[in-house]
Amino acid sequence: MTTPKYKKCVKKCEDFSICSIRCDKGWVGIEPVQENYGLYHYCVYGSGKFAVPFQNYKKINPKDFFNMKEYLNDHVMLEASEDFYWIGFNTLDKGQDWNGKLVTDDILTVEKESWMICFDGHPIVNNKELSRFDYARLYPNKNYDINLNEGTLAVFTKC
Repeated sequence: MTTPKYKKCVKKCEDFSICSIRCDKGWVGIEPVQENYGLYHYCVYGSGKFAVPFQNYKKINPKDFFNMKEYLNDHVMLEASEDFYWIGFNTLDKGQDWNGKLVTDDILTVEKESWMICFDGHPIVNNKELSRFDYARLYPNKNYDINLNEGTLAVFTKC
């Protein structure tokens, strides 16, 4: 019997950080409240479930994008039902709130300065092809031409 493996990465950016966990089927882990800064997560592939220990769990499926704010001040436990990969958007300060959403339209305009992150694939923004973990600052009242190209983009704005 082999122990399921996992790899966790965190990249600190200007106003936020991006994290990811890639793990084998059967891996179980916990993120202590002191390390839990995740506001939103996106499941690239695989499935699993997460919960505050000893409470009801939520199932995770590929392409799910979910708000994790209610868990910000709790330990969070994850169990991979199959090989699993998710990416998270994290605040640098638990007192700071952000709104997040997946991009679905061909043209994007933001009302406040925001950040765009590529979670999957190779979407094209203003004729520039992006890859996973690429991110860019977005400015108000500017149009961004979007071709999702079967990829996934998200936009995050400080409240």
